Amino acid sequence: MIEFSHDELAKKLADVSPRVRPLFAASIAERLLPQAMLFLRTQNSRLLGTAENALGLLWRLGAAGAIQENDRREAVDQCMAVIRHAEQVDTEDALLASDAVAAIAYGLRAIGSDDPSEAAWAAQRAYDTVFRFAEGQRGQRRSATDIDTDPVVQQELERQISDIATLKSLSPVESTETIDKLRQAARQQAQTIFSAGGS
Repeated sequence: MIEFSHDELAKKLADVSPRVRPLFAASIAERLLPQAMLFLRTQNSRLLGTAENALGLLWRLGAAGAIQENDRREAVDQCMAVIRHAEQVDTEDALLASDAVAAIAYGLRAIGSDDPSEAAWAAQRAYDTVFRFAEGQRGQRRSATDIDTDPVVQQELERQISDIATLKSLSPVESTETIDKLRQAARQQAQTIFSAGGS
């Protein structure tokens, strides 16, 4: 069984180049955002556009190893506004939206930073999302250890480990193609984030 630990994950991410570390958070956000779209769209279509644009910026800046500080800071501020809105609504869908957009914000904050904990916080949000889902599935109280063994939780943690391995192996020659494959894989994984058995 894989156990989630923010601190241990940050140590693993320390071995990933700071230039591409934000892409770890981007992959996580790509898996989470589709599940949050319904809430964002029903609340305000502008919220959904804000989240999608911020995620697109995260992928572009992460892939280019660029900072573009003004664009990055503005996108973080916009993400924080979406998160505050979701937290005021305080429903399960709103929590999911908050987690997805927070993952984007952590990725944007990781750009230009030597601190691996920013990207690790994105992983924490994904873990929180699948943990809550697994917790509510059987209609009975379960221990945290039992929930951690749930296939949906383990699947997300396995995907995080796979993402780190992919990013650690990036070379400048293949990086664009590999990053495109990483994003496509995350989009496919989004379809099975709440069902075990996806790749």
